Amino acid sequence: HVFRYGGEIHFFDKYDEHNFNTATSYQLEQLTKEWGNFSYPFKLPRNDMKDLNISAKSLKSSLSWEEKRMMYKDKLRRSLRGRLRISTHQVLEGVVAFEKSPSYMDRSAPFDVFNIIPGARIMVILRNPVKRLHSAYWHFCSYSKISICNAQGFRSWVLTALQDSRAKNQRDRVAVPAVRALASCLYVDYLESWFRIFNKPKAFLVLFTEEFQQSPFETLHRIEEYYGLHHYDFRAVAKQVNGYYVLNQGSKVIREASKPKGYSKLDEDIEMKTTLEKMFRPSIKRLRDFLIAKNATSSEPVILQPLPKWLGGPK
Repeated sequence: HVFRYGGEIHFFDKYDEHNFNTATSYQLEQLTKEWGNFSYPFKLPRNDMKDLNISAKSLKSSLSWEEKRMMYKDKLRRSLRGRLRISTHQVLEGVVAFEKSPSYMDRSAPFDVFNIIPGARIMVILRNPVKRLHSAYWHFCSYSKISICNAQGFRSWVLTALQDSRAKNQRDRVAVPAVRALASCLYVDYLESWFRIFNKPKAFLVLFTEEFQQSPFETLHRIEEYYGLHHYDFRAVAKQVNGYYVLNQGSKVIREASKPKGYSKLDEDIEMKTTLEKMFRPSIKRLRDFLIAKNATSSEPVILQPLPKWLGGPK
């Protein structure tokens, strides 16, 4: 068996024509529930770069589960052929491939995924939500080709979304993708739904970015052992670029090595960093309690790594 990277398929989040600059009604409710009474220590002008579209779409209900399964299999096969030059015959012979679509976390319904791929094995890699939110802002600046991004812009980006989540009239809400970015950092809200559906042993595994970055090959070996996969020597084919190991020249580490104009590190704005850490503290505690409880009550571990520092792990 050869364990291979399968790319981003974006089947469950995109084939129903989701706009990635939209937020769902549920995500607006998340922000209101989590931070409706939060008092941030500074005020800034509103950031009205993009209108917010409210969406609550789900997978096309007119299709049967069998039709959806066929659609997924067809898209996966086409992706394997196009990206990796792997044929259906090779897959049947034992080439193991997987897909990684980060937006599945908040953009897809676990029930739909389970009914289309009932035997799926899912891994989620969690990053410190404060750092993830900061990264999401600069990613937004890159793909939107906005030239006015800076530390003050990040503050405004976040605060505008929080203000709009409190608006009583939906028509008064003028927000940006920060609504979705903020909501999707409330990891435990989504993990509870995923674990509820994928509740069989080894169906859902939680990893952490920090450990994966520090020990990538050891982490991959743990995953192989966990799922009973044949060992693949990633170290022999990986190359180190910008401090990270990559497997191909199409890696985002290579393509996004240059930061957007005006880029600033999170540590350069201590007041904002401290504010965000305070904001996320309650949800991080809920996440920690949830994962520890799941790990203790599951017949198979759902965590293979030590908890990271931001989640209350070793200092």
